[in-house]
Amino acid sequence: YSFEYLHPGANLVSFYGIPSDSSLNSLISSPNIYNIIGEGVAATYNSNFGWFGSLLEISPTDGYWLKLSAADTLVVYDAVPVVDDILYELHFGGNLISFPFSGCYDIEQVISSEANEYIDKIVGEGVSAINNPIIGWLGSLDQLCGGQGYWIIVNEAINFQYSPGNQTIRLNKDIRN
Repeated sequence: YSFEYLHPGANLVSFYGIPSDSSLNSLISSPNIYNIIGEGVAATYNSNFGWFGSLLEISPTDGYWLKLSAADTLVVYDAVPVVDDILYELHFGGNLISFPFSGCYDIEQVISSEANEYIDKIVGEGVSAINNPIIGWLGSLDQLCGGQGYWIIVNEAINFQYSPGNQTIRLNKDIRN
């Protein structure tokens, strides 16, 4: 698959398929991508040394800011699709996570009413949705789309799994402290 519309500057992405070698040196070969930032990790490209920093490989559960010097397309070869039962362990506050599925889904389809109690806000690249307990999701973000990264802001540590095919999320808040 490919990310066809990466623009200059910061692009918030996730990977819904990962090759067996998920290292940055193997996965990111575009000369226009010079910086990758995840939640609490980052890597910078140096033409003499390759990628260096605290981020060494791409994870299917994480979102990333890819910083580009010019518009480009990133093609991911030999990607193995992510399975539907990825467990996300969210800590209190903001979590930069993936939506590792092909296609787009309404927020209500993939975030159960049970999880709504714990998810306060979802922020994407230039869009966001706030969870109003009476009205529901409000804002410019109404769908989660594969290949995009999202900041999920939770009011308590929870674990959940997306299940867009089943239109539900399994939630277990007792696993996390």
